[in-house]
Amino acid sequence: MAQPDKSSRWQFFNVSSYAPLATSDEPGAQQLKPNIGQILRSKRVRFVGAAGAIAVIVMLFVYSPRQEAFDYLHNPFSSSTGPSASPDKAATPVPPLPDEHVDWSRYAYTQYATNTPYLCNSVMLFEILHRLGSKADRLLMYPSNMKPDPGSDNEDSKLLVKAQNEYNVKLAPIEVQHRDGGDRRHPLPPFF
Repeated sequence: MAQPDKSSRWQFFNVSSYAPLATSDEPGAQQLKPNIGQILRSKRVRFVGAAGAIAVIVMLFVYSPRQEAFDYLHNPFSSSTGPSASPDKAATPVPPLPDEHVDWSRYAYTQYATNTPYLCNSVMLFEILHRLGSKADRLLMYPSNMKPDPGSDNEDSKLLVKAQNEYNVKLAPIEVQHRDGGDRRHPLPPFF
């Protein structure tokens, strides 16, 4: 079997993509230059590009004309009323809608509480409505076996009395309706 010529082997490596880059120290070697695709895939270009993109994003956040929005993100519980309120400017209250033509006796917030957790949630909602000064009536439908007794130590009684006395809630005892196989097995969602 004939051995291939050594010069033909080196010639193969010089024209293939696996050829090592020649250095200028070798006599008669020509310098191979990388193409644009190799340059863009290099680690140095990717690192510089990523660092530049991060720098641009940081500069956009730092020199944004909506700086108060970022201040709100850092301290959402400040005295300002939200992202559009600047600390230097006083918040202008929104004028209330004219309600001289609204008959508030025709409207009511209603809650249907079938057990103690739902009753507690309803009382919390009525507290919010009372604090915000809602003009509509408030109605709580509750099971008739819960008695609003001011002298009782029962939590249900205390919640009913609190809703009636402090938050002006009208109480309506009802008989809880059940469907066959539906409400009796799972009266609460599975996360309780």
